[in-house]
Amino acid sequence: MSGIIKKYSFGKNRLSRSLMRGFDLTEEGSLVASGRVSVRHIFLGGLDGAENGLNWGRLSFKLQSEGDMALTLRAMASDDPVFIRSGTLTKIDDFLLDPDITADIKERFFSMAGGLEANGAKDVLLNGISGRYLYLWLSLEGGKNASISDLAVFNPVDNFTKTFPAVYRAENDFFSRYMSVFSSLYYELQETVDKLPSYLDPDYASVPALRLFCSWLGIETEGSLTDEDSLRRVVKAAPKLLAAKGTKSAIELVIKLFIDEPFYIVERNLLTKQQEDSNMYGSSPYDFSILINREADERLRTCLEFFINQFKPIRSRCRIVFFGRDSSLDSFTYLDFNGTVLQNQAGLLDGGQSLSGSSYLQ
Repeated sequence: MSGIIKKYSFGKNRLSRSLMRGFDLTEEGSLVASGRVSVRHIFLGGLDGAENGLNWGRLSFKLQSEGDMALTLRAMASDDPVFIRSGTLTKIDDFLLDPDITADIKERFFSMAGGLEANGAKDVLLNGISGRYLYLWLSLEGGKNASISDLAVFNPVDNFTKTFPAVYRAENDFFSRYMSVFSSLYYELQETVDKLPSYLDPDYASVPALRLFCSWLGIETEGSLTDEDSLRRVVKAAPKLLAAKGTKSAIELVIKLFIDEPFYIVERNLLTKQQEDSNMYGSSPYDFSILINREADERLRTCLEFFINQFKPIRSRCRIVFFGRDSSLDSFTYLDFNGTVLQNQAGLLDGGQSLSGSSYLQ
């Protein structure tokens, strides 16, 4: 297939330089209806095709709206970015982007310039529109919660017609318009195929796709209360997790995916008789405890337990213990010669008396 189709996208940077009425521009580069106005407009600055007499191809965008609406697209092109208005040389951009000039005057300008007008279409052939600079105007009447996104111009309109003999290549005839439908479908399919790597990339894939990847690998995620960033880390670490499944290394890797604080894994079968505590470390030799140096977080506990249970040894049971920033001893606790206060910090005695160098525990 001969020729290359050029795509001109209208992203956030280009749209921010347009004249908008009744639209807000989002961080993603979409236009969202705002305010209470009867008709919403967006005038786009000139798109430079870098070639005089350029025959523009096709315009497409996505429109989402609720209720009845009337959508109008106007397009015109010119090799010269200026025109004479009231005896003064005026840039077309300055004229179209001037908020003080009414829509009626601009509508007459598009009509006198031989512009194209299309109603209710989100995919428009720009047949007959030729010139280096392309000017677009979208207006929307009605339409609740409307949004416009993925605005793009393609040039030429298609490559399919070029594969036929010259007699079939006439511009703006029925055959050309008919074949452009298939060319548009082919191009959209090709765009989807070209983007497949990004769909499978854990850094860019959507959350539903990430959960699907986990299901392919046998990792459960439903009900895990996992946020998006953590889910991406789980997918990227999946090869190492699956390779180490059932080992202490897998448990350590799971914990590191969700916290940055220090933690300790205490295995019950490695404790001495004096160290054994069923409340703290479990009662089975297969049990283990995870001691985490941070404030208690029940959401984090639930998330850790969910994934640890998938990668721990089958017969083992896991206990998660959070250590807060402060320790306290109530009236039923005492320290004997085997006890140690691990945290080096100030203490208080009954009555608010400070525990300093002049006072000590005995």
